[in-house]
Amino acid sequence: MVCELARHGDFGIGTFGDFNGELVIVDDTTYHVARDGVKMALAEAPVPFAVVTRFVPGKRIVLATIASIDLATTNALC
Repeated sequence: MVCELARHGDFGIGTFGDFNGELVIVDDTTYHVARDGVKMALAEAPVPFAVVTRFVPGKRIVLATIASIDLATTNALC
């Protein structure tokens, strides 16, 4: 279940039971990504598979204004 994942980490991916969308965990928030959009995952939702870890950034990058995703990607890779 989603509620059990928090003790294992704050960053990860997985799937929900019955292949009902993808599970994404970012900053301790678990999202349910489905065809009809993204919403917060229900705590009792079944999770047959997930990979979760404690995220520790190795490098911090501060970007001012991002004009395009291309510029953001280029700056992040330098």
